[in-house]
Amino acid sequence: MSPRIILSYIWVLLATMSGCFYGAWRNKRACEEYLPITFFGISFVLYLGGILKQLTLTVHLLMLATLILSVVLVVWMVCRDGVGSLKRLLTPAMVLYVLAAGFFVVTQWRLVSAVPDEASHWMDVIRAMQYTDTFGLAAEGRSYYGTYPPAVSLIEFFGVTTGTILTARIIDPLAYLMMHLTTLSLFMPFLSRMKTSGWVKVVLGACAFFTLPLICYSQYFANMMVDGLLALLAGFCILYPLLGLEGKLPKGTYLLGLFVLCLAKSNGIAFALMSVLLYGISCRKNGLQEATTQKHQWILVLSAAMVVLGSWVSWKVLTAIHQPLFSQPWKEPFSFAQVKERLYVFNIIFDYFFSETLEIGFVKIPGIAVLILLLVAVYLLLKRNEIPSLRQNYKPLAIGLAVVSLLYLLGVCASYLTVFDNWEAERVSSIQRYSLVIWLMLGFIVVMLAFLQMNTVEPERKRRVCIVVLALAVLLFPYLKVNRLFLNGGTVANAHACRDRYDLMAYYVDRAIPEEEADIFLVSQKIGDREAFWFLHSLLRPHKVDNHNFNLALEGELDENGIPCVTRASYEEDMAAAISPQRWQEMLRDGYDYVLLYNLSDTFAVDYASAFEDPSTIAQDSLYQVLEDGTLRHLFTR
Repeated sequence: MSPRIILSYIWVLLATMSGCFYGAWRNKRACEEYLPITFFGISFVLYLGGILKQLTLTVHLLMLATLILSVVLVVWMVCRDGVGSLKRLLTPAMVLYVLAAGFFVVTQWRLVSAVPDEASHWMDVIRAMQYTDTFGLAAEGRSYYGTYPPAVSLIEFFGVTTGTILTARIIDPLAYLMMHLTTLSLFMPFLSRMKTSGWVKVVLGACAFFTLPLICYSQYFANMMVDGLLALLAGFCILYPLLGLEGKLPKGTYLLGLFVLCLAKSNGIAFALMSVLLYGISCRKNGLQEATTQKHQWILVLSAAMVVLGSWVSWKVLTAIHQPLFSQPWKEPFSFAQVKERLYVFNIIFDYFFSETLEIGFVKIPGIAVLILLLVAVYLLLKRNEIPSLRQNYKPLAIGLAVVSLLYLLGVCASYLTVFDNWEAERVSSIQRYSLVIWLMLGFIVVMLAFLQMNTVEPERKRRVCIVVLALAVLLFPYLKVNRLFLNGGTVANAHACRDRYDLMAYYVDRAIPEEEADIFLVSQKIGDREAFWFLHSLLRPHKVDNHNFNLALEGELDENGIPCVTRASYEEDMAAAISPQRWQEMLRDGYDYVLLYNLSDTFAVDYASAFEDPSTIAQDSLYQVLEDGTLRHLFTR
């Protein structure tokens, strides 16, 4: 690891901890409680920078601000209160945060994104933002999934761009680090409120942090899929305000948390609205509240609702203004006939719900049983909680969580009936990833409530309770998954086994093309190979790589942008019906500078020999220049 890369990691870590330095300087709250608002604030500020089309400048300003904040406040603390004041930063939760960050750096500093969905979504959007200086939905970004809400991508963008500024290269591991640390920050406010010894807090926090996500998403720490983080954000935004929002820090954390949740994914707004509703329920008047206090609470409820609505509306407005070049490829226009044809999907989903199991510790438990147990645990923990607003409203709060869980699962079913394309609906391939959001959200709420419940244990019983809880946490810890993801190096090695060939191809193509931006037609005819386009489309930026469906399109099958685009059904059928060499040359002459042959069918060299200046050069992993008449001149073969 070069000194510049080390500096990038240090800078990113200081940036994420800058709020904690402020908290230690103020010395009014546990400094780790400032971690969530720091990450939420980074996302919010970058969102404003994206609106102004100044994302890179905003990152520079954030880097400068966080460095000044970190250095100045530490110097101020030492000058005012002596070196001993730095002990305020050494809380158990902060020790856990630093140790976890170091663990991720050591074990994942060579990790690269190697999943096609990452390449098509988060990885591609981050690179599009770097080259366009605005959101991935901008037409010039040519990102197929740029219309995805950007809150999480902006947090990852900050880490990657900080590394790019300091090293002049794109460092994928910084995106993973930002996502992992964002996840860990969501645990911190609850750990800081635990009244136990420091080592107990560190062990329980570490066990909860690694165990909860990995129970539901076995690759949570090895990819950038947003579903798991969405679940944890939903659990955080539902539970955090119910514990009380006295002071500016909790209020700001909650409101910015709603912003990030609403713009984490399109269904985040549903969880954000439920969070506001449940907080409103907890604000119902009880004998311990004064009228003024309740008035302030209802003002905050109204403010929270406005934040949710404003976040959602602002993204819709930005989407309309930017007019993205591509709509989401998996969406189908709604029709009642289509819904009727897809009713069989209910049977598939119900079979999944009753057959799927979750591996908890060394035991596999039916998912439906886990869901019922989680809802019962929420009910009991709310009922026995020491916070009056929770205890007095435990029934509506528990019922509300049960209702939102049911509505979300029904919404997933409805999506397969009305939204997804036929290919996705027939396979119901992502049902596990979508549905487990509820399990992880409820699991987070249950575990955090259980940790807080330990505060109510009588002093003489606390030692025994801590031993039991520690034993349970250690027993359920996913040792095998943690070893596979971090310790044995297999995750990094497997990622490079998939990704290196694309990086090498992109390197050679970039060296061979003198233009800063060129239009490249990609030919990748291998059946089922969806990786090549997504990775090369992303890695070859700012060059433009087209051919979304990875094959020469059938005659006349062009989308509204003139890009070859056929349906998955026709793509997987008869490839002999491809367009003629003459028609292909016309397309190349009118809109492309280069052709990259990546994966070829057995008949390609025969069918399209006439389009090449020298047919003997036709080979995979070859780049050709498009001449004025549409003929292809060989440049190199890797």
